[in-house]
Parts: sequence; structure tokens; C-alpha cells
Amino acid sequence: MRAQLATTSYDSELTLPRSGLLGNFIGGKWIKPVSGRTMAVENPCRRDTIAMVGAADKQDVDAAVAAAKAAFPNWRRMAARARGALLTELGNRVSAHAEEIAKVLAAETGNALRTQSRPEVASTAEVLRYYGGVVSEQKGETLPLGPGIFSYTTREPLGVVGAIIPWNSPLVLAGREDRHGARHR
Repeated sequence: MRAQLATTSYDSELTLPRSGLLGNFIGGKWIKPVSGRTMAVENPCRRDTIAMVGAADKQDVDAAVAAAKAAFPNWRRMAARARGALLTELGNRVSAHAEEIAKVLAAETGNALRTQSRPEVASTAEVLRYYGGVVSEQKGETLPLGPGIFSYTTREPLGVVGAIIPWNSPLVLAGREDRHGARHR
């Protein structure tokens, strides 16, 4: 997120840089919305605009889904332990930027920084690390059904997951959704 903001200086604990984000993160890069439209992100407590961001529409969502589907075959072939390591690394990065993320979260949601946003960021990092570790602990079963006949389970990713995350606890809920992509079903 830091690369998308023109400045990282804050004029108060709950104010974001005024430049906003340039677009949507699709296919590993920031892409401006197809429509070129922007929208205001409002602090629900103060009712002031904290950032202007690119407004995604159906074409942008379609592009994100297409990029995710294109990336899925490589993700599916990746060993569960490697997918778990990526979630663990993401959890570590969230922890490394916890204060910055908590300030953005507080400004965007209107939640209290000390009692809600900081704990949510910490919980998100822990959830990501937990699922990063537990993914390699999932086991299958092999059942002998007869001479030379075995029934066995395999666990593999099923496909792209889309989620609409509520505004009041976006990070920890998004972190819980991410686990589905790394583990097997």
C-alpha cells in the first residue's frame, strides 16, 4: 500500500494522505479503473473525506476474476506447505506495518485506534500465521477396500474465491477468507 500513496506523513493519528490510491490491485500490479472514476472514502466518525480512490465497476471486477483464474493453475500446483509459507509471510508483513495499517483502518472504519483497530490488525496477522501453519497439517485417509484396491483422499484447491467483506472488521474477516485459498478442501 505504501507505494500507492504519494506521501506517508499523517497530519493526525486518524488522517490518511490526501492522494489516495491509484487503482485496483489486479494481476500483481496497480491498475486504474476502466471508467477512470474515483470515489471518496469517508471517515464515518468525522464525516470528512480521508482519501479519493479508484472506483471499481463490473469491468474491473471481471478483470480481477480473469487474473485470478489465470493465476490459479500455478497456485493449485504449488505445494500446500508453500502456500502456507506465503500466508505466514503475509502475516509477518502485516505485523511489520501494524501501526500504519491500524491508522488507515481507524480512519476508514471510524473504529477506535487503541481498542479496535490495533487489536484487529494484530488478530489479522495471527489468523494469517495460524492458517499458514495449519495448512500443512491437514491429512488425508487411505482405506483398503480389497486386494490391491485403495480409496484415498486428496486435498487440493477448488478455484477462485470472491468475498464481500463488511466495513466494520474488514482485515480480520478478509484474513479468514484468505485461508480458503491456501488450504485444501
